Amino acid sequence: MVAVIVLFIAILGIGFFFLSKIMGGGREVANATDAGAMNVAKRALMEPTVNAPANDEFDGLGVDTATGIPNNSGQINLLAYNRAVGRALLVALNARAIGPASSKLAGDVIDKLETLGKNLQTQLNGGGMLPGYFDTMAKAQNVKMMGPTSDVKLSMNIQPAWMITQDGDGMQKTNVYINKQVIDMMGNPTVSNLYTATTVNSAQIKSKGSWPQGAFSSSSGHNFIRAYDKNMTLSNYLDKAILGAAVGPQDRAHLVHLGQFDNCSNAIGYAPPNSWKTQSQSQNTNKGQGNFGGAVACAVVGSLNAEYEAAIPRGYVRILNYVSAANLPGAVPVSGQDVNGGTSIFNNEFWNGTGGSGPTSYAANGALFTDRNGAGTLADWQAYVATINSSLAVSPPQNTGSNTDRDELGGLRSAWPSGFNGTTAELGQMTQIRYNKPSPALNQFATKGQVISELKNGGRSGTCDQNNFASDSDGATAADLFCRSSSDGGSGFVTDASVNYGRGIAGGGGGGNMAQGMNGIEYLKARVVEAFGSGARCARNVTVAGDKKAGMKVYDRPRETPNKAYNTPAVDVQFANVGSPYELLMHTTKSGTNGYCNGTNDVIGYIHQRAKEILPTVERAEVEALMKSQDLPPGATMFIFLPQGSNKLAMQPTVPKTHAGSEDPFNIKAEGTMPNYCASTPDTQIRNYDLDSKDGVAGNGKGDTGIHDQPYTQFKGTDFSSTDIVEWKPSCGAHNFLGELSFRNETTGGGEFCKPN
Repeated sequence: MVAVIVLFIAILGIGFFFLSKIMGGGREVANATDAGAMNVAKRALMEPTVNAPANDEFDGLGVDTATGIPNNSGQINLLAYNRAVGRALLVALNARAIGPASSKLAGDVIDKLETLGKNLQTQLNGGGMLPGYFDTMAKAQNVKMMGPTSDVKLSMNIQPAWMITQDGDGMQKTNVYINKQVIDMMGNPTVSNLYTATTVNSAQIKSKGSWPQGAFSSSSGHNFIRAYDKNMTLSNYLDKAILGAAVGPQDRAHLVHLGQFDNCSNAIGYAPPNSWKTQSQSQNTNKGQGNFGGAVACAVVGSLNAEYEAAIPRGYVRILNYVSAANLPGAVPVSGQDVNGGTSIFNNEFWNGTGGSGPTSYAANGALFTDRNGAGTLADWQAYVATINSSLAVSPPQNTGSNTDRDELGGLRSAWPSGFNGTTAELGQMTQIRYNKPSPALNQFATKGQVISELKNGGRSGTCDQNNFASDSDGATAADLFCRSSSDGGSGFVTDASVNYGRGIAGGGGGGNMAQGMNGIEYLKARVVEAFGSGARCARNVTVAGDKKAGMKVYDRPRETPNKAYNTPAVDVQFANVGSPYELLMHTTKSGTNGYCNGTNDVIGYIHQRAKEILPTVERAEVEALMKSQDLPPGATMFIFLPQGSNKLAMQPTVPKTHAGSEDPFNIKAEGTMPNYCASTPDTQIRNYDLDSKDGVAGNGKGDTGIHDQPYTQFKGTDFSSTDIVEWKPSCGAHNFLGELSFRNETTGGGEFCKPN
C-alpha cells in the first residue's frame, strides 16, 4: 500500500513538473510575442520611410530616424508624416481665408498628402520591414522551457489597425500642434474642431534635442491636430479630408487589448496605421514533445515628446518694387540729367516777364535781329533809307571833315535825320543789330551795308517772345512760324538767335543715377526738363507709359513738408531716394487713407503672420528688422525665407531651388484678391510742385531749371495725380509660395507743355 502511495505521489510530481514546464513555456512565448509586438510599434514609428518628391510640397519635412530631429530631407516616416499633415492644414486654412481662388491649389496639396499617406500605409500594412522587427526582438527572448532549440515565429501576417482612443484623453491626436495665434492672424473662422488640447504633463520626459525652429518641448497648452478624423475638412471651399495619424504625443509605445485593437482594424482613408497585431507560435523541442504553443500581442506607437509645430519651413514671401517708369513699355527714353536754363534765350531775349530782356525783334527773313524794342527802330530806319540819297547805301560818307556828325549809317548825330521818327537812344541802338548770314561769332554786329541792304529789300519786321511758342491748337501765325526752329516747322530763328546771343541751355552739373530707377513723378519731370533743355517749343504727350504703374521711391511730399519743392539744378531730376521695404511702407503710411496702413490688419502684420508659418518662433520686431536691412530700388525683388540649417529668416534677391521647386519664384502668381493694401493720399499738386516747378510755389525763389517762372508756362491736358500704393496679395502656400508684397507709384494724367519761359 505504501509503495502504491509513493508511486502515485511520484507520478503526480512528474505530472506537475511537466505541467509547470508547459505552462512556463507558454508564458515565455507570450512574453516573447509581447516584446516582438512592442519592437514593431517602436521601430515602425521611425524606420520605414517613403520619399517625398524632390523640391515639392513635402520635401524638407523629414526627420532623423534616430533622434526625431528634423533634417530637411525628403524621407518621410510615420513621425514625419504628421509634419506633412500640418503643412497641408496650413495651406488649406490659408486657402479658406483667401477664398475660392485658392481652393484648387490647396486641394492639389491634399491630393499629394493622400499619395504620401498611401505610400507610407503600404510600408506599414504588415509586410516589408515589420516582420523583421518582430523576429529580431522575439527570437532574442528566452523560451528555454519550450525546449533547447525552440524559438518564437510569426504564425500569420502582421495585421495593422488605426487605433483612435486609448483612454479619456484619447489617442486621437497627431504629434503636430497648431499655433492658435497663427490661425487667428489669418482671419479664419473658428477652427477648434481641428485640434485636441492635451492635458498631459510630460515635463519629466527628457528632450531628444533641438532643431533650427526651436527646442523640442512638451506643453500642456499644445493644440494637437486631430488624427483619423474623416470629418476634418474645411467646408465651403474644400471637402477633402486632411487625415493625420494618431501617434500618441507625450506617450510611449505600449500594448493594447485585443478586443480594442480589433474594433479599429478598418483602414481610415489614406492615413497610415499606428498599431499592429502579431500572432506567434513556438514548437516544443523537449524530448518526446513536439506540440506547438502560441500567443497574440497588439501594440500601438507612442511619440513621446517628438512634437512639432505646424509649419511650412520652405515657404517664402516675395517682395517687389515695380519697374522704373523709364523702363515701362512705350516709355520715351530719358537721361535723367539736370538742366540749367538760367542763361537760355527763353529766359532772357524771348522772355517778357521780370528779369527777361524780350521780346526780341527780327527783320527780313530773320538774318537780322536786334535787342528789345528793335522792331520799331528797324521799321523807322527802313522808311528813312527809302527817302535818302541812294548813294548813301553804296558810298557812305566818312567821319572826317564836314561829315564828322554822321553815324555809321549816314544819320546825323546832332539831329534827327529827315524821315527818321525814332528817338536819340534808338540811333545808338542800331549799332546793336546782329547779322546771322552765315552764323556769326559771338558779338559779331552787322555792318552798315548789310543793314541797309536788308532794309531796302523791304523785309518784314516783328518780335519773338514766349507767346510765339504756344501749342499748335492755339493757331500758329506767320510770326509764330518765323520764330520757331527749323525742326519745329519754322524758319530756324530760335536756333540762330540762340547761337548768336550765346544763349544755349547748359547742363545742370549733376544728374541722377538711372540704375536707381524712377518713380512716375521723376520720369515726368525728366520729360519736361529734357524737352526744355533741347530748346523744344513743347514737351508733348508727357505721361507715364502703359498702365501707369511704376516703382516707388522715398521723398518728402510738399504737403507733408511745407515749402518743399524739387527744382533742378539745385536737386537732381531723380529727387527721390531708394528705400528699404520698411522705408517704402512708412513713406506710404505718412498719409495712408485706409485701415491697412496701420492697426490690427496692417501690412507688416500680414507679413508677420506668413513669416510665423515659415518659422513659428519669429517675432514682429524681427520681421521689421529684416524689412529694414536692404534697399529695394524700382525693378528689384527680394524674398523672405528660412535658409536650410538656419534659425533666422533671411531677405535675399533669390530663393533656393529647394524652396521654389519647379516654379519660377519671380513669376508665380499670388491668388489672393482681397484689398489688402495701403495707399497714400493722392497728390494732385505735382505739376507746379515737381514736374514743371513754378516760381513762388512752395517757397521757390526761381522756377525749375533756374529760370524766372517755370520751364513751360502753358499746359493742356488732364492734370496729374500721384499715389503710392503698398499691396499684399496672399497665397495659400502651395509650391511654398505664401504671398507677395509689392510697392508701386501710380501717376496718372498727361498732356502737352508749351510756351517756354
